[in-house]
Amino acid sequence: MKRNLGFFILAVFLIFGACTQKPSYTIKGKVAGADGEKVLLQKIVKKQFETIDSTTVVKGEFTFKGAVDMPDLYQIQIGDNEPKEFFIENSKIEIIYNMDDSHESVVTGSKTNDLYNNFNEALEPQYAQMDELADQYAGAKKMLDTALAVGLEKQMDLLDQAITDSTISFILTHPNSIVAAFEAKALARNLNLEQMEKIVGNFTPEMQKTSYVTWMSNRVNAWKNTAVGKHFVDFSLPDTNGNMIKLSNIAGKGNYVVVDFWASWCGPCRKELPYVVKLYKQYKDKGLNIISVSCDYKRENWINGIRMLGLDWTHVSALKGKEMQVMDDYGVSGIPHLLLIDKNGIIIGRNLTAETLAEKLKEIFDKK
Repeated sequence: MKRNLGFFILAVFLIFGACTQKPSYTIKGKVAGADGEKVLLQKIVKKQFETIDSTTVVKGEFTFKGAVDMPDLYQIQIGDNEPKEFFIENSKIEIIYNMDDSHESVVTGSKTNDLYNNFNEALEPQYAQMDELADQYAGAKKMLDTALAVGLEKQMDLLDQAITDSTISFILTHPNSIVAAFEAKALARNLNLEQMEKIVGNFTPEMQKTSYVTWMSNRVNAWKNTAVGKHFVDFSLPDTNGNMIKLSNIAGKGNYVVVDFWASWCGPCRKELPYVVKLYKQYKDKGLNIISVSCDYKRENWINGIRMLGLDWTHVSALKGKEMQVMDDYGVSGIPHLLLIDKNGIIIGRNLTAETLAEKLKEIFDKK
């Protein structure tokens, strides 16, 4: 009788222990020709991948064990090879790592990663078509065939919109998926305020807490606070001599002010700025001022960019790339980005191109 009671207690203990065991993941990897190589498991922390675990390849194999609160994007890197990104969840995951091309590595056992792969595979034909059109467009530009280039550009715009529409549809039909949240943030630059609000509001409360949706929610608030018709949000940054310059020292003083978000390393910025220089020379004596906020990292590059492009106006930067509070305050993620403020400090245009800025300035100054 005592023996049976002992077995009963042990059985209850084992069952209870199994029921209370925390979910976890095990990643088993196989790779040829990499014995002794270091393997890094990395996760995005503050907008960049940081190593959270490491191991070594032994007899063509490596293993990671751990647990995640919810699925998220990680990457594995072996030696100096390009990393392989994939979504980890609490499950048994296997990866066959391709040393010749890490992007050809095969990951199985993660349903979240399967969803991510299926979504991207569905868009592959459209991306392939976009690449083909881009090659044709480059050829037309090289041959100075303006009519063909314009036609191809319209086709690329239509295809880009189709990809955007497909992505939005995927996001809205997967409100509790971290993959949808990840794709939503990646798509943010192509979205307007109405689309962003709809997407953010469609996510479940659990997804609302993720870094991706929190970022989007903050972006919505920034756009609302700095929308056309709102007063500018002040900022203070050092100029090229290290002196702190406030936007309020320039804007709202009776002049029209362009706030130009740019960087010396930004190709599209360098393409647009000569036209902005032309506009500045045309209207500076009529009441136009410009302040450029640079997303550069190195002072030398910043200063050289200003000199080479002949940007003869006020310049400020924290030299931290896009990691500046002003970028968050105005909801700016992509550059170039031009903002126009009227003489009373009211925002009358944002996310302008040199062309749309020219139209607005002509309307303001040439009608007088």
